[in-house]
Amino acid sequence: MDDPKASKRNQKLSTIVKRAARLAVEVSQQPYWFSFFATPPGEQFDPYYMEDVERKALLNEEGPDTYQDDRRVSLSVFPCVRRQEQGENGNATEIVINKAWVTVEMRDSQDAAETRIVV
Repeated sequence: MDDPKASKRNQKLSTIVKRAARLAVEVSQQPYWFSFFATPPGEQFDPYYMEDVERKALLNEEGPDTYQDDRRVSLSVFPCVRRQEQGENGNATEIVINKAWVTVEMRDSQDAAETRIVV
């Protein structure tokens, strides 16, 4: 008998590994500088650099308007990857090619010490 929770975790882990493999190929084939960073817990959620891996499940229960500035990173699952390019005027620009996968919590959450791992 397969454990449904184990199967779901295996699927999520497989998704993370596939994303990392695709990213490795993409990074190795481009002549740009790349920066990788994992968002530390407690950092304010920024949708430009981060993707809430639990959001799809939460959107079924709450509307998108419930996501305000009081969201904080609970756990960083996958790093943000930015590519640096030189503009025509010589200025460097950074382009996000992979948003960080994070879990978030509300600032006033009582379970801030509880770590929820989504794998």
